[in-house]
Amino acid sequence: MFHGGNIWAYAKKYNLEPEKILDFSANVNNFKDQKQIRKIILRNISKISCYPDLKQHDLKEIVAERNKLDNENVVLGNGSIELIYLISKYLSPCQVKIVVPTFGEYEEALKIFGSKISYFKTLEKDNFDLNIDLLLDNLRDEKVLFICNPNNPTGRLIKDNHLLRLIEGLKKRKIFLVIDEAFLDFCQDKIDLNFRRELVKEGDVFLIRSLTKVYGLAGLRLGYALVGNELSKQLNQMLPPWNVNCLAYEVALGILKDKEADEKIREKVNREKRFLVSRLSKLRYLKIFDSQTNFILIKLLANTLNVEKIEEELIKSKILIRNSQSFHLESNNYFRIAVKAHHQNKFFIQKLQEILGMG
Repeated sequence: MFHGGNIWAYAKKYNLEPEKILDFSANVNNFKDQKQIRKIILRNISKISCYPDLKQHDLKEIVAERNKLDNENVVLGNGSIELIYLISKYLSPCQVKIVVPTFGEYEEALKIFGSKISYFKTLEKDNFDLNIDLLLDNLRDEKVLFICNPNNPTGRLIKDNHLLRLIEGLKKRKIFLVIDEAFLDFCQDKIDLNFRRELVKEGDVFLIRSLTKVYGLAGLRLGYALVGNELSKQLNQMLPPWNVNCLAYEVALGILKDKEADEKIREKVNREKRFLVSRLSKLRYLKIFDSQTNFILIKLLANTLNVEKIEEELIKSKILIRNSQSFHLESNNYFRIAVKAHHQNKFFIQKLQEILGMG
């Protein structure tokens, strides 16, 4: 499976220092103040000689409180990816529908556990927005539907009123819904916790969240799922003990208490996203898609250039972008970039403009 953020492979291939690579390929926030995280790690470094809390009580409590739920509704994972595989294992083998283009790891996980997969494609002509009625009409023998909301790589968000209509349609068909909300915290729209509380309590919806993305913790690995009480019991029983290491656990406890920081992160990301979209829209050969989160999907329109060539030229400036491999997009003419700090965004635009001038 191809992923963004693989700075180690590129560093080895091009003889670069990993820390010197400007990584636009991974949708990880770099606006979070890392000083706070370093302090938490140093304060708790002696705990690496101890096993983590087996019951994970304190962290489940703060996650539950932030989501207006109970501890029993929380399943902690070693990154949201562990939860994607855990839920896929729990639900498999069965018939599954995945809305694409999207993150390719759902497909990988489901196939490993023997599920049969079909796809529902959102289209560029519709700005990759999901047509709920068409999707419901397209369902046949599926027992599970996987969606990413907001979606990776398109950045499109299904509003809660449309999501409710989808869920009502799935209930009539007795279909489980798995929603990967890894990028929800970047959205400017206020998250309706009461709406999500009701979804979880009814017991046929799985919500997956990531702390990796919004808090810039890709290397620490931590995510959580919000599910009904009975589902939570079964999923927690399937997990290995101590699946969350003590440093990730303590960092999460510290940062989740600072609710004001979340809003500041959103403001910074959205300000820089507006800057990027404004500048990129002026460059020739590019089509920019509107995004509700911290990354932007771009289509290359040039006949004399391709995305592979752009990747090759950008790496000369130590810049990584994410090509469209594994997303189920209509062609390989798309690429995705993350929203970074202002000086990094300016540097990226400058280098991309130089490359497009070659076309």
